[in-house]
Amino acid sequence: MKKYLSILFVLSLTFNGFIFAQEEQEEGNEISTVEALLNLVKQGKTQEQSENAKREARFMANKNKQAEILAAEKRELARQERIADQLEAEYKKNEEILRVKEEAYQKELGSLVELFGHLQSSAGEAAVQFSGSLTSPQFGLERVNFLNDLTSKMSETTELPTIREIEGLWYELQREMVASGQVVSFDTTVVDVDGESSTCKVTRVGLFNAVCDGKYLEYVSATGQFA
Repeated sequence: MKKYLSILFVLSLTFNGFIFAQEEQEEGNEISTVEALLNLVKQGKTQEQSENAKREARFMANKNKQAEILAAEKRELARQERIADQLEAEYKKNEEILRVKEEAYQKELGSLVELFGHLQSSAGEAAVQFSGSLTSPQFGLERVNFLNDLTSKMSETTELPTIREIEGLWYELQREMVASGQVVSFDTTVVDVDGESSTCKVTRVGLFNAVCDGKYLEYVSATGQFA
């Protein structure tokens, strides 16, 4: 009986020791797991703080860059505004100079304005008359172009006719006047009733008649030819 009790006592001690050892191991594992979790949390927090710091740094860098761009744009705008102000001031200055010169020009022109008005009127009327005159095939249309250009020039108050141009106007008026009392013959193009063109010796009687081969001709100003 004593031997049986001894065996039970030994088994009890062994079992209790095993249980105690297992509990210690589980407790150690639990502590180890908590520490690992704390380390993971700590690492995650540290990493998150690092990422936040990087994002904040990028944000501040971008913010500073945008601020620099904005400041540069403002400086450029101010520069352009200064240039615009300078140009406007220069424009007003030149405008005033032009006004003063225009007044001086008109004052110096004085009585010549009336004279040039008569010249302009004479040149315009002569251009219209010559364009339909029987002398046009003989003298050509260049004189009409000259008179039209002279009329346009004298209609502008910024440019005066030259002495040569005034003499040219006088010459064309005199030439037409002399031709009005002449009977002359010259070769020129004549268009017949069929629309065919041919060269004919035309006899012009003053400014009233033109004859070719015994037939009276009509001057067509639109074509610049006799028909």
